[in-house]
Amino acid sequence: MAMGNNKTQCFKCNKNKITYSCAGCSKEFCLMDLTEHRQILNNELNHITNEYKKFTQTINEQRQNPYNHSLIKQID
Repeated sequence: MAMGNNKTQCFKCNKNKITYSCAGCSKEFCLMDLTEHRQILNNELNHITNEYKKFTQTINEQRQNPYNHSLIKQID
């Protein structure tokens, strides 16, 4: 009995290799490109997390001293 070819085309390098599906984007990547794809996603998530932390810090500072906000200063 012949075995079928279980290799598929990698989304990034376009080579027929054993691939793994990314659960987030549903694309197929070879191991090397999947590792890079995950690192890129991790970096993007870290950036979003840092922006969220900055945003919440700004909101909390404005809540603590609402009259110190730059728009209020423009009115005064």
